[in-house]
Amino acid sequence: MKKHGTLLIILALTLMLAGCGGQKGSTAAGTLPVIETVTAEAQTAAPGTEKTGRAEKTTAEEPTTEEPTTEETATEEPATEETTTEETTTEEPATEEPKTEEPTTEEPTTEEPVTEPPATDPPATDPPATEPPVTEPPVTEPPATDPPATDPPATEPPVTEPPATDPPVTEPPATEPPATEPPADGPLVCLDPGHQGRANHDQEPVAPGSSDTKDKVSDGTYGVTTGIRESLINLTIALQLREELLARGYRVIMTRMSEDVDISNIERAQLANNAGADAFLRLHCDNGDPSWTGCAVFCQHPYSEYNGHQYEASRRLSETVLANMCRVTGAQNRGVTEAYHYSGINWSRVPGGLFEMGFLSNAADEQRLLDPAYQHLLVIGMADGLDAYFGR
Repeated sequence: MKKHGTLLIILALTLMLAGCGGQKGSTAAGTLPVIETVTAEAQTAAPGTEKTGRAEKTTAEEPTTEEPTTEETATEEPATEETTTEETTTEEPATEEPKTEEPTTEEPTTEEPVTEPPATDPPATDPPATEPPVTEPPVTEPPATDPPATDPPATEPPVTEPPATDPPVTEPPATEPPATEPPADGPLVCLDPGHQGRANHDQEPVAPGSSDTKDKVSDGTYGVTTGIRESLINLTIALQLREELLARGYRVIMTRMSEDVDISNIERAQLANNAGADAFLRLHCDNGDPSWTGCAVFCQHPYSEYNGHQYEASRRLSETVLANMCRVTGAQNRGVTEAYHYSGINWSRVPGGLFEMGFLSNAADEQRLLDPAYQHLLVIGMADGLDAYFGR
């Protein structure tokens, strides 16, 4: 009977403890040590005093008062309370542990801002990545200046093409100062390149005392295919003839040595008169029917009231020079024509003539007159004619 009472007490205690543990929220694992301790005490109490045995009997006999007895016994037995308190004390750190875990979870939250600053660091390195390209453009700029170096040659050909006929125009100013050559033993020849760069349409008398007038200087003619001015060809050949005559010992004066002048036909004749020239050669190019070709000369009329007295000298000079021009160049000799209407001839007081070196209205003659080799032949022919005229 005592054994049965003890077992009932143990069961009552376990039930009571289980109820208390459920109220406190203790886990099944937490009640296990309580059961173990109670059983141990019960085993030790089995051979105990009679008081415990009587108590067990009374508890077994009064079922209705089991609940209060269990509560009282729970309070009377300090051992069980100690165990419960010990268990709760041990259980409390178990519940406190998750509290310590919360700061551990807070650490990642603090780590995120730590990682965010480095996220901004890479952009700080990006600007230097773009800086090198800034220095690249200046590297490519020098080659940008290389193409302009090739542009000037592209424009050089057209610049050099027109001047092919221009050099004679630029040459005269270099020799302009000596209008008259140093004294020499040779005859004095006045060369008059007909016309000029710009015509002067002001009027002047055709002859001394005449009421008839003409332009002081007309335009002259132009090349039928190239449009070149007659005045330019006249000047080009006259300058070459000057050099040839000087080389042969002649003294030479020029009425003009540039296209940029304004000298009338009367003024040109007066220049030869005032210098006392032994010969006055006026160089021109002719114009007419496209089929006409060759060289010709105009001189004063034998019955001219102005200078008929020098007709014979002028005629001989004209024929001699013309013959040599045609001989050397092979050009057709169109002969000498006596004229009244040339103011440069009518105002002249020295032997001379107006020499037509070819027809710019004829394409073949025009090409020959532009050919430096043909120009040289004309120069040699005229110089040979002067030598023949002066008997040199």
